[in-house]
Amino acid sequence: MKLASVATAIALLSPALLTAQVDQRLAERVDGPTLEVMTVILRQAARVGLPSEPLIDKALEGSSRGAPHDMIVAAVRRLFDGMNTVRSVLGPGAGASELNAGALALRAGADVEAIEGLKLARPGGDLTTPFGVLVDLVAIGVPAEDAGVIVYGLTEKGHTDVQLLELQRQVVNDVINGYPPMIAASVRSGIPTAAPPPFGDVVAEGVSAAPQP
Repeated sequence: MKLASVATAIALLSPALLTAQVDQRLAERVDGPTLEVMTVILRQAARVGLPSEPLIDKALEGSSRGAPHDMIVAAVRRLFDGMNTVRSVLGPGAGASELNAGALALRAGADVEAIEGLKLARPGGDLTTPFGVLVDLVAIGVPAEDAGVIVYGLTEKGHTDVQLLELQRQVVNDVINGYPPMIAASVRSGIPTAAPPPFGDVVAEGVSAAPQP
């Protein structure tokens, strides 16, 4: 058989082989109906070039929490759709962690424009951390639109992943200490949002007006 023919045969077999491999992993943790649907989803992911690991992890997470079949499948399908949407914005070079984090950002309430904005703010750079910080800000009570404005603004200014994570840590601490999430996030970032907080009173009480390096 010619080398070209061998390569073609391997390319055609790879998705099926990958599915068989992950099915073996899932078979130990999920029930029959879930495994059957996961096989279909993973074949679709292989066909369109989406990473399988985030999808498998989502199914295993649901199973470990005792979630029913329908809930696990729905969560995996949402993740599939989210990663597909993010990939359509970031391009085929986006990694699994970026696609997963971007899908979680969409799930948290960010829109496609926010994904596009972060891509423009950090061209060619990995966006896993900016997406993750956006999700975490929403999780502590910052509205998704405002969280997107803040993370975009800092990323566009050239903040590194370390600086973004430090901002996140500071905002979480401020919220634990009783500051409203929007005020803490706006003051710490120094970026105006849709509903600017009263900076003066908060700064006077000890919240820094600018992120620490």
